[in-house]
Amino acid sequence: MSKTILSSRFQIVKGMTNMNHHIDVRCFIDDLISNYSKPDRTGYILPVDSLPDTELNSFSAMIIMLDDDRAMESTGPDNPYYTTKMLPALTKHLTNPTDKELQYDFMETWRDCVSKYFMKLLEELIEERLYAYNYAHGYVGGGYYESQSNFV
Repeated sequence: MSKTILSSRFQIVKGMTNMNHHIDVRCFIDDLISNYSKPDRTGYILPVDSLPDTELNSFSAMIIMLDDDRAMESTGPDNPYYTTKMLPALTKHLTNPTDKELQYDFMETWRDCVSKYFMKLLEELIEERLYAYNYAHGYVGGGYYESQSNFV
């Protein structure tokens, strides 16, 4: 079976699909919304920066496992934090690999920077799913909705 490759708008562009991946991401986003969203006068809202780091890390790991291109982007020069934070942390760690503090700093820096890289994607997916969630809870037109993707 071919690997599923996703474009920037989450459409499948080649390969055979495994619908379980789409369902997993959809269920994950729906769980975030049901667990963390707050009612507002216009509908439920969920700012991505209010989510616990563990949720953002879990989402990042899920996307990395599903999309090789996004995985490479998030861990390389395409990530805006690569030259300012990630590469310096790696360099420090490699100069003294037995130093536990540098090892911890390296792992923490890379985890945080990779997760921050995926915040925009998570925000877009939450906005798409919030539309349906708000509609189901009686908020007509609540939530942002641009187009329904095949990914969520």
